[in-house]
Amino acid sequence: RRTAPNYGFSLHPNRAVVRLQISQFDGALSDCEKVLSCQPKNKKAMHFKVRALYLLRQYKKSTSACQALLAEFPDAVDTKLLLESCRERVQESTKGAFDFCTMHTEASRKRNCQLDFADYIGPAVTRRGSEAGRGKGMFAKRHISQGELLLCEKALMMGHFEKDGFPMSVRLSQSQIAVGPHALLPSRITQFLYENPSKAGPFLRLFSPERGGRSSQLSYTPEGDPIIDAFAVTNIVQHNAFQVEHSIDFDEKLKVTVTDEFNSDCGL
Repeated sequence: RRTAPNYGFSLHPNRAVVRLQISQFDGALSDCEKVLSCQPKNKKAMHFKVRALYLLRQYKKSTSACQALLAEFPDAVDTKLLLESCRERVQESTKGAFDFCTMHTEASRKRNCQLDFADYIGPAVTRRGSEAGRGKGMFAKRHISQGELLLCEKALMMGHFEKDGFPMSVRLSQSQIAVGPHALLPSRITQFLYENPSKAGPFLRLFSPERGGRSSQLSYTPEGDPIIDAFAVTNIVQHNAFQVEHSIDFDEKLKVTVTDEFNSDCGL
């Protein structure tokens, strides 16, 4: 008696590839884990798991997954290169060992460049201050030497002015129209968090007076889909994104600050 083939083991890695390409990193990791739970040495699943962990910025786990893959398949050239990148990101995140010259060169080559580096917080901690109604601040944990690196963080999402468009969003509750890169961020972040709910917690803990003491825990539909509050995302972007936006009150003229003339990008 023949057993029907389980096509899921071949389809899940292929779907993981697609999910990686459309930034559904949580889903890609889930697909790989399903295959590896039954086929621990499936090369494709192991490889795409490494990629998913790396893109989720879980560099230590990605390093371990790389080493496990190379132990089974020593000739995996792409994995060897990725292992080097993982180790560089771990050094950046733990010791602040950044190559700022290379980063500057890469950023200068083209517009909308997405640099590949880790986040680092030095001898400081971010927490809320003692004053009511204020957001988080950075507090030193020890004496800080002159020139010591305190913080280096990659933007969660970027918005740019495009040549063929002028982004705009309407905020009815505030009787305002947001014009410029900020108008792009809420929808992009909402979609990203929907596709990668593991990233939602840190984002929802960012300062937003409108949220008050609401929990940063996500809710889910009965089908298991995450529920992302687009209004909360918009409020968080408004209070945390870099770069002052252009705002138009319905009964006022366009407000433009001097900094907008120098920096047409924004990030969060």
